[in-house]
Amino acid sequence: MEIQRASHGSTKHTNLESETRAFVKGL
Repeated sequence: MEIQRASHGSTKHTNLESETRAFVKGL
């Protein structure tokens, strides 16, 4: 969850969002 919050706080959340989604799918 912390990663998602950081993504929303970051300006370039596009790349982070992609990695986050991939990470969530991995789980």
